[in-house]
Amino acid sequence: MRVVRKPITRPATCATARRRFRSITGPPFATPNNLSTQAGVSNFAFDIKSVTVNATSGQPTITFQIKKDGVVVTALNVPTLVTHATSGQQVVSPTYEPIAGFASAPSLYVAYAVPQDGITAPADFNVQRACH
Repeated sequence: MRVVRKPITRPATCATARRRFRSITGPPFATPNNLSTQAGVSNFAFDIKSVTVNATSGQPTITFQIKKDGVVVTALNVPTLVTHATSGQQVVSPTYEPIAGFASAPSLYVAYAVPQDGITAPADFNVQRACH
């Protein structure tokens, strides 16, 4: 049996931040091995309470809190709707910031094991799903 391991990658926003701050000493965000964040850069953390996966659809459900600089984010900004110039449909404004000063929404990745190739309880993760 051939085993293929696929690494779970950081969301594109982290990669963008890493490129933007590459010339500065140290990473722009905190990591398990570097608990400090550069001055002026916010640090986000996820406090994950539970993860479940729908057995039929494979859709993950994650219950979590977002923390910005150690403080729980209790609400996201309400999106502003605008009319799309071509279709005439109501869409979220391209300037929408769920958390003031930050574009995009959180992305979480879940990796888990499911039966595969006759192995009922795989020892390694063989499925990954993204939650946006």
